[in-house]
Amino acid sequence: MKKKIVFAVFAAAAVLAVILRLYQMLALTEYETGFIERENYSLYIVLAAIIALLVLGAPIFALMSAPTPKKSQSYNIVLSLSEILLAGASLLDALFVYSSENDVPQFLKIACLALGALCAAYFAAAGVRSVIYFPFSSKLAAIPPAFFTVRAACVFISCSRHAVVSDTVFEVFIYCACMLLFLEIARAANGAGGKLSVRKITFFGLAAALLSFGFSLPKVALGMFYSSALHDSARGAVLTLALGLYSAALVFSRLNFSGKSERMLGVYYQGRH
Repeated sequence: MKKKIVFAVFAAAAVLAVILRLYQMLALTEYETGFIERENYSLYIVLAAIIALLVLGAPIFALMSAPTPKKSQSYNIVLSLSEILLAGASLLDALFVYSSENDVPQFLKIACLALGALCAAYFAAAGVRSVIYFPFSSKLAAIPPAFFTVRAACVFISCSRHAVVSDTVFEVFIYCACMLLFLEIARAANGAGGKLSVRKITFFGLAAALLSFGFSLPKVALGMFYSSALHDSARGAVLTLALGLYSAALVFSRLNFSGKSERMLGVYYQGRH
């Protein structure tokens, strides 16, 4: 029952964050530039603070609910599908960054493309491996944090020479949270995580999911129904939406929220089919 409560709190926080972010974009920012309208600056900051409280509050509530790894790391179709979706989104996003005309240095674009392709292969293999067993080294878990570190650098560099708008800050926060999540997963998968790994993965996973949903879903909705309200394209929302789905699926498919346990989080499914 406690897991259902944690999920309900997370879902409510996600819905509220998406609504508040959508209102910010529709009513409080300039459509052409993405800047905050001066007369609405105070309200924008208040809503941003509420979103920040939601992003922090839901993960803290989950930590208070004693997250513990499941005893059985059985096959989960939602997690598997989210991994395959994230694989495709990583490759598409890396190709988009490489082909974009911006101020990102060419060597960084090449690094992003190479790591994006490796990240896509990593998540595709992880998703397929849940159905068809094959050896999968835990050392490969170092690929995602490397990719999202470079991806965050690309976002910041591409915008910092012109003007940093709220979308840029939001997106950088998402990639930083995901980098910390995947870094902790890599540590845990290679035996260096320690007792706090489950709590760190819970916090970073839910925070990354809430940030991702708050950033991507309003952009997707506006891109489909009111594209004139976007000062840029909604293509950047593809990767962040996939990240949100994966982060939430990982936490809720691999953790319970009751009792105490000394078990380590099982990230790699070990079963054979």
